[in-house]
Amino acid sequence: SFFLTISFIIEIVINKTIFHSHCNETLLKLELLPIILIGFLFGFKFSFFSNLLYILFHTTLEFAIKEHQHEILGTNIFNDNVLKAGLLFFVFIFPYLAYSVSGFFYHDSKKHLVKYQTIIKSLIFISLIQIISYFLFTIMIYRSQNIAITSPDSLSSNFLAKFLLQKLEFKVIVFIFIYYLASMFVTNITLGIVLYFLNPVLKENIKFFDTTVNREFTNKKANLR
Repeated sequence: SFFLTISFIIEIVINKTIFHSHCNETLLKLELLPIILIGFLFGFKFSFFSNLLYILFHTTLEFAIKEHQHEILGTNIFNDNVLKAGLLFFVFIFPYLAYSVSGFFYHDSKKHLVKYQTIIKSLIFISLIQIISYFLFTIMIYRSQNIAITSPDSLSSNFLAKFLLQKLEFKVIVFIFIYYLASMFVTNITLGIVLYFLNPVLKENIKFFDTTVNREFTNKKANLR
């Protein structure tokens, strides 16, 4: 719950307060840092269900905002329920659940926390899942007959989106796919850099972390008896 709370705080402070944008238009998603850490610290099972809980609250809040139900990056999806479902699964659920992959690198000894290769491998697998997810959503858009691009003025606070639409004049399909790829690379590279600098901190505190976790586990086991 601590890490999930930190994720929501980061999202509110950075996305809502500073950039004034909702998550499907955000280029950098720092709120995913605590999410990926859950997998590294507690394993896949704990990470997966924590991530599901985060996604549940996250998507509920996003889709509760009326305009977020009908458009994505200025693209109208109001008349297409299939695209709405695609937006939910291939832009929110699967790309976010991908960060649970970090849990596969968990080990009881916690030695994985001090290996840079672990960070790199996990981010590569996460990125591959996200690329596939965004590609499938792009295919859904391509096959849809009820889609139209709105004015770039609706994206006035999103400089990359306006650049892709106005300067490069990308088609809707190419625009959305490139934008989400850019968001993925910016986010995952940033997370990798942050985790790189957190690595020495984790290394110094690994014994303390092990002692704390083992003590809590022992106490819970004793209470069950």
